[in-house]
Amino acid sequence: MLTIFKQKCELGLIRANPKIEQKVKYTEEKCLPPEEKPLHIDIEAPLHIDFICMLANYKKESRALEIEFIGMEDCKFIKSSYAGYGLYANNLFTISPKYRNMSDKYREDERQKQVDFYYEQRRLGNESVFGDAKNYGHYNSINKKGEIIKTASYKFILNPDNSKNNLFAGIRDNALDYFDKHEISWWRQEEDGYFPSGHLISSQIHCLNHLFALRTDDKAVKVIIEKATGMKFDKVLPSIIDKDPKSFISFEFVLDNDKLLGENDEGWGRGTLCTSIDAMILAEKDGVEWLIPIEWKYTETYKREDKTNTKRIERYADLIKSSKRLKTPQDGIPHSVYFVEPNYELMRQTLLCEQLIAKDYAVDFFHINIIPKGNTELRDAVENEFMQMLAKEAKFKIIDPEELLSPLKGNDDYKDLITYLETRHWK
Repeated sequence: MLTIFKQKCELGLIRANPKIEQKVKYTEEKCLPPEEKPLHIDIEAPLHIDFICMLANYKKESRALEIEFIGMEDCKFIKSSYAGYGLYANNLFTISPKYRNMSDKYREDERQKQVDFYYEQRRLGNESVFGDAKNYGHYNSINKKGEIIKTASYKFILNPDNSKNNLFAGIRDNALDYFDKHEISWWRQEEDGYFPSGHLISSQIHCLNHLFALRTDDKAVKVIIEKATGMKFDKVLPSIIDKDPKSFISFEFVLDNDKLLGENDEGWGRGTLCTSIDAMILAEKDGVEWLIPIEWKYTETYKREDKTNTKRIERYADLIKSSKRLKTPQDGIPHSVYFVEPNYELMRQTLLCEQLIAKDYAVDFFHINIIPKGNTELRDAVENEFMQMLAKEAKFKIIDPEELLSPLKGNDDYKDLITYLETRHWK
């Protein structure tokens, strides 16, 4: 069909779009009589031409068709009616919705705030919240083969020798021991060759600075989840996976992801190469267990590329179709809203929780998404995209980190933590 189209362009039968390959510009030949002059195609202002493929007599929700769609993001399709080829506008669709890339402004503003705060603190010497940590730590760019292709140092990254000072002083050693004991990957541990990250706006660090000090205090954990969910719980229960009766928050939570989600990439584990939930809490209400998964965001902005590929469709499509929380997109699952961040991550966390409920780990779950109030683009994306695809009975809430911990203000046990958060993260 493309060849035929080009031939018709060359014959002058179609006013061609200049972007089409092998285009021909016809000009009038003065030596020829008018009736023999070739047609003139004005390619300075061409008509816009779309290619539209008609899908005739196909099986609805065909897996083979979904796989064929992969890689065809620039194509448009039209569905035929059951009784013929009615070309109605509401049947026209594209398989790849276009999402606007997010601005970097909030991230850049927050990065500058943290750099300014670092230099303010540096004047205090060892009394600083960062202790004696120096900045200009390195950041490695890695290619697909895992090879370092570029190393650069930045003022917003603490030096590797004392990057643990990026954590609240009251949790540093315990957090390192916890990650080591449970074989949890730190963010950029492999790329940069050290841990924890010295990056001043790391979400993982941000999450730990807020929650890790509460991990062994079931009463504190209970009041913050009641604030976030608006629900009353009888008690908070020990972690499902930490195997520690005093661990009431699991960080970088995964459980049987290979069996439940088909996530079996080599090297997968807590915090790497699979769906990890930043913090997971198990609570009891009226004698039954609830999962409280927490997805923690800080300065994230996203290039809204489509993450659809064959492996992901094979893993998640059937689970999405059978989900009681997620609606099935009308135009099919591949290239849908679920395969664009931040929805892609939230979709996978939802499916993991549903599978855990199916395995009787709990009877229900309340999904919490921590996003600072200042990160308005991310909040809007979650509200207008992901939350619109949730069933009515789904329980999901976006909350600011300061609001989450507000019940602990005035609690003497957390006076130092709240002062630290107010000084560094909440100002």
